[in-house]
Amino acid sequence: HRARNLASGQSEARFYDPIAGRFLSTDPVTANFNRYAYALGNPYRYFDPDGRCEAATGTHICLESTVQLKDNHADVKLSAQGEKYAKSNAGVSSVNSMKQSEEKVKAVVDDGKGNLVSRNLGNTTTKESDAGHSATGEAPEGTQFIEHGHVNSSMVDQPGKGDSQVPLEANVPNVIVSGENNPRVGVREIEGGKLQTRMLRGDMTTKEQKLLLEHMNQAAEIYNNGH
Repeated sequence: HRARNLASGQSEARFYDPIAGRFLSTDPVTANFNRYAYALGNPYRYFDPDGRCEAATGTHICLESTVQLKDNHADVKLSAQGEKYAKSNAGVSSVNSMKQSEEKVKAVVDDGKGNLVSRNLGNTTTKESDAGHSATGEAPEGTQFIEHGHVNSSMVDQPGKGDSQVPLEANVPNVIVSGENNPRVGVREIEGGKLQTRMLRGDMTTKEQKLLLEHMNQAAEIYNNGH
């Protein structure tokens, strides 16, 4: 494997230990949670060419937009604690609205004791249009991330800013819960100046991957034209 050095533009070799499932030198991208890891420790199933987005062959666990955000938008990443909460039954149940006719949206905040808890947003409004369902509101102070449930069983958001609006404008990750039984969970983030959708539970279908890429690129273009 050869990893690209983003700072210098040069390529450098990184030696990989197949038994330990890790590189012997650190990943050049400092945003990676484990700079020695490669492709979730499973290079036979996943590939991760620049250390940013563990893109899976066949299972579609991570999708990165192709449009760079203007002005080098700061990264907006879900913390390890936030990821654990979002994947848990507590996190899923707080916004699982698949039996409802409208989306539910919550803010996840630190309770001051180091624990994450779900809170209502202020002035929450929901609406339905030909493009789909949506929910908006005012995030309380200390919000770590927003989580919402899709009414249908799809991971696909509305065209336009859609689920990208939260990381682009509120600078916090946006967690998506989809499905009634054993729901899938994904998160919309910004990494390396690009929007990405990363699955925390389950996979994206090929059709979802295509539509989500279109929507993320569209959201990036809207953001770039407004800044």
